[in-house]
Amino acid sequence: MAQPKPQQIVLTKAKASQVSKHGAVKGRPLKHSVAIESRYIAALTKLVKQMVAQTQRQLKSDLAVVMSSDAADDDDAEKKKAAAKKAEERNKAAALKAAANAKALAARFESLFNHKAMTLAQNMMGAVNKESAVNLAGSLKDLSGQLTFKMDFMTGDLGKAIKSSLAENVALIKSIPEQYMARVTNTLKESAAKGGDMTGLYDKLEKDGDMTHRRAKNIALDQTRKAYSTINGERMKAVGVTKFEWSHSGGGFRAREHHIRTVSEGGLNGGIYSMTKPPIIDPDTGQRGLPAQLPNCKCTMIPVIDNDDEIEIEGEQDE
Repeated sequence: MAQPKPQQIVLTKAKASQVSKHGAVKGRPLKHSVAIESRYIAALTKLVKQMVAQTQRQLKSDLAVVMSSDAADDDDAEKKKAAAKKAEERNKAAALKAAANAKALAARFESLFNHKAMTLAQNMMGAVNKESAVNLAGSLKDLSGQLTFKMDFMTGDLGKAIKSSLAENVALIKSIPEQYMARVTNTLKESAAKGGDMTGLYDKLEKDGDMTHRRAKNIALDQTRKAYSTINGERMKAVGVTKFEWSHSGGGFRAREHHIRTVSEGGLNGGIYSMTKPPIIDPDTGQRGLPAQLPNCKCTMIPVIDNDDEIEIEGEQDE
């Protein structure tokens, strides 16, 4: 079945008049729904919780032997020293055994995450794709003055962008158990290398799990926002809208100063930029891109048509 072709943007005479008078017309800000993020976070962290819980149960079972001390009530110095040595060897062996078991668990959970990754990523991408079509249609309808604006098309560039986003997302999901188990194994091996020192070991293993929970949540948030921005960008270009205004979200725990500052202050906020050559979003690396394409970025795009754009005006194409 043939895919519908992109509907090219056409301004009503009223909107064209606004461009002449004010220099530009804008659509609605392309705000992203947190509901999609929340569903993705819930699905991904459910897997992580399962992995961390099973791993910690296994490790606590392996390490249970270290909870007692053979030398605790012995007054004989030599016996106390021998008991301490025995406890050290026992603890070291327990840590090494736990590390070996963690490696076996890693293989099991890598298989599970590999099996689930594509489905999780596809579900997110499907929801984001639909959200983009609906939100962008409404934004471009406002911008152009047209009664309707259909966005249910698929171009080669849009298909490539979706495929690339999907592959990146799947790779990140698959990396979660590998990184978690590497962290756990390193924690256990460090304990063994210190002669079976178990000081704070359980707390360290808990922190390994907490870090993995946070990473999974951040993957879900960043990948959802990045996919939404990328898909919107490809759709806008396909219909002839090649500019956008950068709008800082006003949220975020650690907002980037470059994104907050206005254009007059040397930042991005409020500036109008080209889709074909987007602005530098990271001054440290020189990376260019769209809003939300950097980790933890919640900034949004606003579609723009200005005096420099050669856009058809309703009625004139038939004259």
